[in-house]
Amino acid sequence: MAFRLTMHHSSFPELQSVKEVTEKIQEKKLVLILFNKRYSDAHDIEHKFNSWRNIYEKNYDLHVYKCVITPKSELKTEYKIIKGPTFIFFRHGEEIDRLEDINKVDPNESSSSENAEEKLRSWLDHCCTSN
Repeated sequence: MAFRLTMHHSSFPELQSVKEVTEKIQEKKLVLILFNKRYSDAHDIEHKFNSWRNIYEKNYDLHVYKCVITPKSELKTEYKIIKGPTFIFFRHGEEIDRLEDINKVDPNESSSSENAEEKLRSWLDHCCTSN
């Protein structure tokens, strides 16, 4: 039971309102916000990203947060989230890009979780290094 709780616990700092999101994206140069359900599945990209996100935090001073979305969430409406997980990348308070429904991958790919992870890494590399 403890293992299951550990697997489902998110270590991302959570932002719970539009005001909190606005404050963070204004005060930090690079911000990535993950919009997802409270408890993601063990095979979800959120868990994989959590295991290697520190590379981006250290190398690019990227600040990563999570917003839990619910069907009637103010955050879901404000940021036009259709389905989670959705990653939104902000630079100097402006939305630069977003990656939506990354768990949905091509069923013809050999390893869908690896494909999603590679897609997220490539996207983050691009967002962190482009001006």
